[in-house]
Amino acid sequence: MMASKTAKQKLRNYSRYLGFTLDIYRDALSFANKIVYAEWPAIETLPHPKSRINHVENLIHATSTNIYPKAR
Repeated sequence: MMASKTAKQKLRNYSRYLGFTLDIYRDALSFANKIVYAEWPAIETLPHPKSRINHVENLIHATSTNIYPKAR
């Protein structure tokens, strides 16, 4: 086994770095909220929470079987 040394250093002004991540997170969440709000009548009729999640994912994500999701 080989020994290694790790140096640790605190981040200064970490809020500046986390701010970029928070902006991206908020944009993604806003995008998803708009899709769910627009499609809520169809989503709320689904009987199980898992089927609701799958339906929302199909609205947002492109896959090999779902080439053109509504969120495009």
